[in-house]
Amino acid sequence: MSNYSATWSLDSAFTGGSSSPELASELQTLAEELPALLHRLKKIDPQDISLLTLCLNDLQITATRMVTCSAFIGCLTSADTEDRQALLLYGQTNLLWAGLNDILVLLAKKLSDVDPDSWSAFLAQPALADLRFNLEELRQKAKDLLPLEQEMIINALSVNGYAEWSTLYDRLVAGIYIPSEDSQGLISQLSAGQALNRLNDADAIVRNSLLKAWEFTWQDHSEIGALELNAQVGYRLTVYKLRGWDDFMKEPLQMNRMQAATLEAMWATITENKAKLVSYLQRKKALLGLSELSWADFNAPVILARDNHTYTLDEAAEFVIRQFGRLSPKMATYAAEAFAKKWIESENRPGKAIGAYCTGFPTIDEERVFMTFDGSSHGVGTLAHELGHAFHSRAMQGLPLLAREIGMAVAETGSTFAEIVVGNAALAQAEDELHRLRLLDEKINNAAAMMMNIHARFIFETNFYQARKQRQIPASELNEMMLAAQKEAYCDALDIWHPTFWLSKGHFHGHSVPFYNFPYTFGFLFANGIYASAEALAEEFEDRYIELLRNTGSMDVEDLAKHFLGADLTRSEFWQMAIDIALADIPEFLSLSARYTSDHP
Repeated sequence: MSNYSATWSLDSAFTGGSSSPELASELQTLAEELPALLHRLKKIDPQDISLLTLCLNDLQITATRMVTCSAFIGCLTSADTEDRQALLLYGQTNLLWAGLNDILVLLAKKLSDVDPDSWSAFLAQPALADLRFNLEELRQKAKDLLPLEQEMIINALSVNGYAEWSTLYDRLVAGIYIPSEDSQGLISQLSAGQALNRLNDADAIVRNSLLKAWEFTWQDHSEIGALELNAQVGYRLTVYKLRGWDDFMKEPLQMNRMQAATLEAMWATITENKAKLVSYLQRKKALLGLSELSWADFNAPVILARDNHTYTLDEAAEFVIRQFGRLSPKMATYAAEAFAKKWIESENRPGKAIGAYCTGFPTIDEERVFMTFDGSSHGVGTLAHELGHAFHSRAMQGLPLLAREIGMAVAETGSTFAEIVVGNAALAQAEDELHRLRLLDEKINNAAAMMMNIHARFIFETNFYQARKQRQIPASELNEMMLAAQKEAYCDALDIWHPTFWLSKGHFHGHSVPFYNFPYTFGFLFANGIYASAEALAEEFEDRYIELLRNTGSMDVEDLAKHFLGADLTRSEFWQMAIDIALADIPEFLSLSARYTSDHP
């Protein structure tokens, strides 16, 4: 009997799922409160800092409830892609978000109109001590926006335009099933999420047969997908043009509180180190006994002997909790709480959305983790990753909502750190040489994904956005652009590619986060830098780490790195140090694996 549930409970937020009367009532209340709050804010004199402060407090309370509703509905649509009522509620929240965005734009405009003396008095209020950075940020952002009325028109139009293109993509994915043939010749129809897991199958025949079916199926839907992606990015670029923004990287960098010099230094340093990853891929090809290395082989496990080592959910939970406790007892306590209180949805079943994520219900200070656990060590890593996100959220508990708004780059830091902790522990406890070799492969493969796969996504989107400024890009050309990006990012180290990746990867299609790629690589390398400091800080590390997480919503990434790590992110030195740590296991992998290749004497 299992100690832990594979399905989550959402009842502490709202009971009744998508038919919840409480949820319906809350959404209706929010629909009434948001226009009233906007009306109040419009009438406030920017120099009346007392009224401005009251309105700011009310806004954060309302926004906190809004986030909880939206997160709850997102959980419903992920756990059951056929929950039509939840999808309708999702559309309803898009209207509410547009209203909330109107208020945030107006607030930014009001803050920008506060005179210098009143502004100093406003920020000096003890109640706003945790919000000074965020309020300064809002005041600065107002200078980049159109007049209020025009920004409100954009928000209104986005409900039935911008946001609905993402909804169309979600419905497209929900209806996709891929035929899969197992080693016995039996064919089954897999959902996109199930098929994605099977692409990593240990059997080369199974995974590469599935890759062909996977590619064919996505290609069959590519015309609609191209229409959706062109419309969404076209909408975004039109908004940028209206605001006078020539650089389409302005918003993603601004959202991540990052300088362009930091991003450029990171990619440049990565590019200089890719030869090490190419040598890893060449050895992996030999170990797998392949004449051609395909996209599906990239993530395939290296199994050189009979290896039935899988984890039950209980075993995975206990392992993660135990390893968290090595560096942070508070992380371990939190993870145990998440399992005990059924905050994790991990069941492997049809009808779930692709991927994994963490979300939060700030009104009740709880988090939820979504994934599909398959019993593999990779699945254990994913579990640790998402719990790392959840602990990050817990570390920020008690802060005002605006101070808890973090860029994706730092959001991926806590999660990746947790994954590194668990991955290194598994490696240290490997049962034998072959098991260690397999775990080394998984660890290096993850680094290769962050430095090659994510780089391919970034290159593709950069080229696509540049071309989309001029015209719509047909599906066939999107395939060509993706193929070229993959070959560049992987240094042409694969033989069989995945040109429809632009369609199968949902990160390209979300409307709320442009360039949903480079923050993963940043978070991965930044987390490696943090992990390197753990031994040096010893007993002081836990408190220092939690303090870093708590400040991720109140500092630019460059200042965060300077303050907590003494590092300059705009220079290559930090990135080289982090890359050296991330790739440190390649020599051992090459040495251990040498005698298992066919050309070894």
